[in-house]
Amino acid sequence: VPGHEIVGRVVRAGKKAKFLLDRKVAALLSHGGGCSRYVCIHAKDLVSLPETADSNEMVALLSTYIAAYQCLEFVQSENGMDPVGPSLDTAVSEDVKKSEESSSLTEVAGKKKSPLSGSCVLITGAGSPVGLALIDIAKNAGATVYAVSHSSHEKDIREIGVKEWYPLFRRQEWRAEWSGKMNLIVDTVGDYDNYPIFYEVMAPRGRFVRMNTTS
Repeated sequence: VPGHEIVGRVVRAGKKAKFLLDRKVAALLSHGGGCSRYVCIHAKDLVSLPETADSNEMVALLSTYIAAYQCLEFVQSENGMDPVGPSLDTAVSEDVKKSEESSSLTEVAGKKKSPLSGSCVLITGAGSPVGLALIDIAKNAGATVYAVSHSSHEKDIREIGVKEWYPLFRRQEWRAEWSGKMNLIVDTVGDYDNYPIFYEVMAPRGRFVRMNTTS
């Protein structure tokens, strides 16, 4: 049964998880099964949600936005080895704590500026769910986003505020226009023919990361 991201309500619980009964919860199922009417899952893998939480937004957050956020947090960190915490239920609190101690993707109470602020970020495959999440997070962190995607995704990409966009097949044009500009390149396509161009548009000491996308 397909489906990895779920939001629902607990209808049965074991002796040690009775406190979750009738609670609105979310979970990420590593082996699928989320399209079933009922799923059985360990209490430690659930995230308790407020009743006002929008189910669609929570589903998007579980894999799409978490994948995008962890990617950007990983590559912007000082040593490149500082991803978001290991579990969804602690990600928010740990992120706030880390933000207070060091630079993070977003500002905390206006005290710190994001390391991505003022940088140029290129996202290929920008029309995918993860690509759109990458755009959203990078823009809110103060980056100027450049996007490359299938032509059919142009409208969605421009609607979230991206001005610099090219269809992927016009490689020679975006290579020439964006030469040496990109501080960060996130590739969600995986076409090795693009790799030589990435290094041409990358700025000195720029970073390049290849990531998989969710379905």
